[in-house]
Amino acid sequence: MAMLDPVARHDFMAMVLTAATADGVSVLLSSHVLTELERVASYLILLSRARVRLAGEVKDLLATHGQASLEELALTYLRETTPEVTR
Repeated sequence: MAMLDPVARHDFMAMVLTAATADGVSVLLSSHVLTELERVASYLILLSRARVRLAGEVKDLLATHGQASLEELALTYLRETTPEVTR
């Protein structure tokens, strides 16, 4: 998604949302842009250094870890639990 212009990115995300909601299909989307994933993802698997660090329903993960956004969750969780992640 990072290489897409704003119009193409918007259209792509709309297509993903349509497929996931109206068509009822699962969509696997990999991205470092957590703000965009937060808009479309219902389930998250957070990877760091080829290991699963967090997995679960987005709303449950945010509530459990007391964070308001996926970006805050990822930054806080990875910094606290993964010493090799640079700050």
